[in-house]
Amino acid sequence: QFIKTSGTSSQYLMADGSTSTGPTAGVDGTGTANKVAKFSDSDTITDSIITDDGTSVGIGVSGSSAKLHVKASNSGASAVANGTFIIEAGSAPSIQILSANTQTQFIKFGDAQDGDAGGISYSHSTNEMKLRTNGGDKITIDSDGQMGVGTTDTASYGFSINTGDGTERFVIDSTGVGTFNGAMTIESNTDTILKLNNSDNGPQYVTFSRSNDRHAYFGFGGSSDNFT
Repeated sequence: QFIKTSGTSSQYLMADGSTSTGPTAGVDGTGTANKVAKFSDSDTITDSIITDDGTSVGIGVSGSSAKLHVKASNSGASAVANGTFIIEAGSAPSIQILSANTQTQFIKFGDAQDGDAGGISYSHSTNEMKLRTNGGDKITIDSDGQMGVGTTDTASYGFSINTGDGTERFVIDSTGVGTFNGAMTIESNTDTILKLNNSDNGPQYVTFSRSNDRHAYFGFGGSSDNFT
């Protein structure tokens, strides 16, 4: 308990028992409701670009349309209701993930049963990108742009599909029928179903093989423009 017996007004009692007239300069400035404050200089507080209304946070925007809304400039677009994270810019908005060149970077999608059920990854050591679904990598694009679907083997083919049951299947359907039995099926409502184009005017072949041995083929073109 402090009992004042004498002294001078506007003085402060210090911890060592001495008195002081207090700080020579205070902190001044004004602010806006819901704006996070910042120091604009050593003794002045003002508004920052961050808004916190107790429910959502906006950076560069006063009325956040999501839990976190980062706005560089006005896009003119309307946010989808109940969005969680919005990045907005009028021109070329982007998200960039940086790491050392030996690391793999991830964007993961998870639920209560599997924390990384789906995702996208990029390996800087191999320059491969992978698409993950149902807890496993399903599509791989290697550094040469070759792609494997259901297989990580991209070296053998420019585009490889493996169904996982020992068969390979590639389906192109423009009719909407959706009934397929062959290893490769093409359905179309147009006159041209399959087009083979050889830029050097050489012959073109369709080959039938067993265990990589050619048993039969037919071809067209070359110097005579006849079927063979």
